[in-house]
Amino acid sequence: MIKPRLLVDDTVVAADRVAGLLGLLYARRATRITRLTGKHVAVTDNGVVCRWPRSTG
Repeated sequence: MIKPRLLVDDTVVAADRVAGLLGLLYARRATRITRLTGKHVAVTDNGVVCRWPRSTG
C-alpha cells in the first residue's frame, strides 16, 4: 500500500509525500494540487487547513 509509505517514509521528498496524500485522501487531481501555494495552507492550533483554489474551467 502506498498510503502508509507516504505517511512514514522519510526517504520520499516531503513535497511528493504531501501531494500524494492529498491525491489519495481527498481525491484531488494533480492539476489542482499543483496550483496550491503557501497562501492556500494555514497552520492553526487545531491543525492544518487547506483552502483549495477555485477551478478555472
